[in-house]
Amino acid sequence: TDAIHKRTMANCTSCHTTDGWKPAQFDHTTLTVTEQNACAGCHQAPADAFHQGTKDNCASCHGKDGKPVKAGA
Repeated sequence: TDAIHKRTMANCTSCHTTDGWKPAQFDHTTLTVTEQNACAGCHQAPADAFHQGTKDNCASCHGKDGKPVKAGA
């Protein structure tokens, strides 16, 4: 019933397993380019001053696991 799940028509098992709701897997390539570049539409942006000052797509600095993938990130 949350905003993220209201937009999907996929079966629950396409992201979740029968072992539990978390961790969930999601194939971001199923999104449009516009949706892929609007991370905050589904993910809550970090509240620290460094991240508030950036307008880039999260993937410009972070990989799928959320860890920085570029120097200085």
